[in-house]
Amino acid sequence: MCRDELENVRAGIVLPLLPKQLSMRALLESDTGFYYLIGLFTIAVFLVSLAALAILGPAGLGAAELGGLVVGFLVFMLVYFISIAVHRLEEGDGT
Repeated sequence: MCRDELENVRAGIVLPLLPKQLSMRALLESDTGFYYLIGLFTIAVFLVSLAALAILGPAGLGAAELGGLVVGFLVFMLVYFISIAVHRLEEGDGT
């Protein structure tokens, strides 16, 4: 370990060796980063729910049901990420 790493360990500051813009802490410190993480979490929950519905559903998932669910969810996520982009643009205006 180098001297700086030892000082960080002694001080109890052990952070991942990632650039600040890639760390989880940096994402959670900004509103926009938090919204992006919530969007990714929502996508993960949707995919797990689809898998559970396909496995546990008595009739499974038909093409029409699957298509409707996926298209509706994609439209929802498109609007969600567009609203995040608008939020970022509003923050950049300084108003």
